[in-house]
Amino acid sequence: MADNEVAVHSVQWSHVLSVGHILRAFRIALWPPSKLLLCLAALVITIGAAILLDMAFETNVGGMSFAENMREVYYLAAGRGTSWALTSENLMSTRGFYYSPLDALRHVVELTRLYWQATPWFAFLNTLIGILVWTFFGGAVSRIVALQFARDERPTVTEALRFACKRYVSLVASPLALFIVIALIAIPAFFVAGLVLVIPFVGELVAGALFFLTIGLGVVLTFLFLFGVASLGLQMPAIGAEGRDAFDAISRGVNYVFTRPWKYILYTAFSLLYLCFTFVVVRLFTFLVLKVPYASLKLWPWIGRQAEDGTPGKLARVWVEPAMQDLWRMPAGAAGTELVAAVLVSIFIIILIGLMLAFIPSFILSAQTIIYFLLRRQIDFKDLEEVYTEDDEESPGLARLEKTEEAVVEPEPPAAGSEAEQPAEESDSEAES
Repeated sequence: MADNEVAVHSVQWSHVLSVGHILRAFRIALWPPSKLLLCLAALVITIGAAILLDMAFETNVGGMSFAENMREVYYLAAGRGTSWALTSENLMSTRGFYYSPLDALRHVVELTRLYWQATPWFAFLNTLIGILVWTFFGGAVSRIVALQFARDERPTVTEALRFACKRYVSLVASPLALFIVIALIAIPAFFVAGLVLVIPFVGELVAGALFFLTIGLGVVLTFLFLFGVASLGLQMPAIGAEGRDAFDAISRGVNYVFTRPWKYILYTAFSLLYLCFTFVVVRLFTFLVLKVPYASLKLWPWIGRQAEDGTPGKLARVWVEPAMQDLWRMPAGAAGTELVAAVLVSIFIIILIGLMLAFIPSFILSAQTIIYFLLRRQIDFKDLEEVYTEDDEESPGLARLEKTEEAVVEPEPPAAGSEAEQPAEESDSEAES
């Protein structure tokens, strides 16, 4: 038994508790703020384009326009109407506050389904715009996160956007390729099956006898769809970390999910719960950023005091007091220069709220990039510090040849006694001559 004993000198906790790396997603998602700006730009472009399209299609989903539905998404994300005081009476009502990011994401998925059912062309154009926009800005964010997580480097926004431009075709193709393959398999196969079924008397018999082929094809297409959806979160991180093409990103994403499905589910679930907790911190910070200056200004009686006739003070006519679940509202009754001031104040507050909401996609992209590195280490046995850089690109043939000529090969040291034997051999050869 003593011969089989193993002494443990040290424990690599980064390997044992690899889920702890996901805790870095909070800091990475927030700093540097370039990731928030990129995600905010993507949100503004996609939602703005959808609102413009909605003016042409005049959609009415759930009895509301697209802008009104997006307002409901914001209300869910902001937790409006819920109490954040943790008491026994309102413990259940706090769910909308602490799990607001998940509620907002769930509502977005539900709205997507409803729009595809009610107005498919509007949904198709919005989906296309969303893919074109988010693959570009999301690819830039994934590149920043990959370098920051692996090497603690912070590339500029220009460098990240330049990388996204170079890999833009791969970034767009990677989320679409598997679904295009599914369509190319499903449409011809079921078209032929439909033609066979149209044949009188014989068609239904043949279709019934060969129905096992339909089931087999359904199994194949279901697996392709599930792996395609599950690997979507790893495709942009794969391109950002490896700098390869769409085929490599798809193969890595599907392989990692297929090889470690429970690990991927565990990492993703932990990251979503961590997102809920950190978003509470971000919302609280945003609230304090607005509340502290408002409370300071309200101390001065000539702008914060209400008039004897009940007229609100000048501060209230320009800026409505922020609340935790209601960070901004347009003041009622403002006119003239006060209305202009209220609009200007609202613009800056909306930008701040937009940055707060941009934390959600920034965190998701950061967490998925970290998860990619963790799965890659477990499956491909690569270190977390390995990441693609611009210097890794192959140089032209002439440049490689010049590098080879410049390389210096050091000779091996002579063996012991070889120097003494060489003069002796030379003296023997001279004596013989």
